[in-house]
Amino acid sequence: MNYVMSDIHGCYEHFIKMLELIDFTDSDTLIIIGDVLDRGPKPVKLLRDIMKRENVRLLFGNHEYNWIHNVDKITNNAFLISSPAEQEKILNYLNDLPYYITTDKYLFVHTLPKGFNKETPIEKYKKSHLLFHRDIDYGQNFYDDKTIIIGHTPTLFIDKEFAGKIYKREGIINIDCGCIYSKRGGRLGCLRLDDMNEYYV
Repeated sequence: MNYVMSDIHGCYEHFIKMLELIDFTDSDTLIIIGDVLDRGPKPVKLLRDIMKRENVRLLFGNHEYNWIHNVDKITNNAFLISSPAEQEKILNYLNDLPYYITTDKYLFVHTLPKGFNKETPIEKYKKSHLLFHRDIDYGQNFYDDKTIIIGHTPTLFIDKEFAGKIYKREGIINIDCGCIYSKRGGRLGCLRLDDMNEYYV
């Protein structure tokens, strides 16, 4: 089976519970659309777990970018107690992360760049433009034959009725269910691409 998550933000226990919920095995695949670092309590532990899994693909998100350039205190504290070899391994892993994955049916990217349109291939945009933009037109069907799956903006900030839920519109899906905003109804969401089943922790 094929799954997608986003914006786990150091919520390691949520991640493990989700893998148990979906009965994730070595024969399954998982794409995480960025932002596993910062904010939550165990970002480096979460990242190390992801790095060990050959069937998990992580995309670069704005919080990976922010940590490399600005350094989040929680992430940095855990990083600094790692051995120099482990630190180098982590930095190399992060710097090698892709900014998007495209298939026949999907475009996975942390967020869409401002003014995005299907006439301009995703690889033509600056990498930094795929990380920070929030003003997405969810009423626009960007592709005729491809669904875009993004994270970045918690769905509770798009529509309060979707707090803690995956936000689906024709041609685009936001799966950042606001895991770190549990007091406001946020959860970790996961979408199974084979049948579009939704899972929440």
